[in-house]
Amino acid sequence: MFVSLKPLLSPVALLCACLLLVILNWKHRIRALKILVFTLSLLLFLSLPVTVRLFIQPLLKFKLLPERQIKYEPQTAIVVLGGGSTRGLNEFGEKEDVDLDTLVRLRYAAFLAKKTGLPVLASGNTDFLRFEAKTQTMSRVMLRDFGVPVTWEENKSKNTWENARNSLMILKKYHIKKIYLVNESLHMKRAVDVFQNPEIEVIPAPTRFIQLQHPLYPVRDWIPSSFAFFVSSAAFYEYEGLLWYKLRYCHAPRETIS
Repeated sequence: MFVSLKPLLSPVALLCACLLLVILNWKHRIRALKILVFTLSLLLFLSLPVTVRLFIQPLLKFKLLPERQIKYEPQTAIVVLGGGSTRGLNEFGEKEDVDLDTLVRLRYAAFLAKKTGLPVLASGNTDFLRFEAKTQTMSRVMLRDFGVPVTWEENKSKNTWENARNSLMILKKYHIKKIYLVNESLHMKRAVDVFQNPEIEVIPAPTRFIQLQHPLYPVRDWIPSSFAFFVSSAAFYEYEGLLWYKLRYCHAPRETIS
């Protein structure tokens, strides 16, 4: 349900709704003017790097993984979460490929795998409209582009909560006690929340860090930008996801996760 409502739960949808209210209330000029001012203020808030930086701060809990922590340990694995994908014949002559978000995650997972020699578990969602499972695409790209094979594939999930539940079942089957969890920095908090488990230690391994500050040109922090708006849209989705998981899975028995 949450995934299917994603287009409706975004700043763009919110702004469109506000503008629609302005049109519907056009005969009531004062009311329409108030709605219009609110809409423009909201648009400004979601587009200014300085305000968006404050908005996303609670999500950026996990920092760069220190190099001293990247090492081989027994009963340890790397888990990389899938993002989006692209369809249609590409320059590699393939009908399926990963999108930029997933490619960035795979790149860091491959780096960790080469550095440590640990096995990799790829976890992706279910999509019946695809030519192949998303994890198959991820595995192919990992081997083709980075020379790293994927040891296990988890492809029965519909969201991050199910990614965690199904991945942990596989990991326990192979007696894994610790994982490096690879995901984008903005999405890492929600992922760690659902992967936390008393039997498996989770080491957050975030990638694709967001830079909204301009040290050389601080005035740009106060200039609206499309990138800041894009980041605020992604942050909205993360906050909505955190809330939805608390409402949807708060009474789920721990055994279904562990």
